[in-house]
Amino acid sequence: MEELRDVDYGDFLQQKANELLQRLREYKAMHGDCNVPREYPEDPTLGAWVHEQRERYKQSTLPKERVAALSEAGFVWESQNDIIWREKYARL
Repeated sequence: MEELRDVDYGDFLQQKANELLQRLREYKAMHGDCNVPREYPEDPTLGAWVHEQRERYKQSTLPKERVAALSEAGFVWESQNDIIWREKYARL
């Protein structure tokens, strides 16, 4: 238990975010974009994380450093469903 007390939770979360950002970059290298589906069978954690980043961005709770890193990676802040909905709405 002593080891757990020595772990800085903030550092752990940052390390996890960095790992997922790297996985997002790898996804982009394979697929040409950062539009990871929410339910992505090859990496469910990545799909859920991408969705969470979009939600936190909408709520303005995503750290500025993360917004910058994701934007630099080519992150699309709207989900594919949001984009399709907006395009259909514009046609009305």
